[in-house]
Amino acid sequence: MDISNLNRQHNDIANLITEVEGYLSVKKVSVTASAFEVTMKIAKLAGLLKIHLKHEDEVLYPKLRTSNDLKVRQTTECFINEMGGLSSAFDEYRCLYKNSNYIKDNPDEFIRDTEAIIDALRKRVKKENEDLYLLAEQL
Repeated sequence: MDISNLNRQHNDIANLITEVEGYLSVKKVSVTASAFEVTMKIAKLAGLLKIHLKHEDEVLYPKLRTSNDLKVRQTTECFINEMGGLSSAFDEYRCLYKNSNYIKDNPDEFIRDTEAIIDALRKRVKKENEDLYLLAEQL
């Protein structure tokens, strides 16, 4: 199975995460001064994730769910179930921080929550790359 588009999306997501992380590197000063830019990056990341998840839901998962290999089917179901929680967590994060004034007024909370969501997204991408996508490439 050709997953080059999914891999490209992972690279795009990783690059955007790194951009958002750059605002955290100097902590409150950068976050409050660049709150509007940060909200735009979060919105762009949300869009990338939406496209990526749709591609997985419509192309990857259906193919893997019909595999003759039980391990592939079980792994796919685990990934599908796990993603629901992360997707919901990111949606809550995005809704909370879509207003730049909220970020300016709550920089410590924003930094903490952003570090947590970035960590969760990176772990998910790594796990997909190392487990799920390897299975998909074998089909």
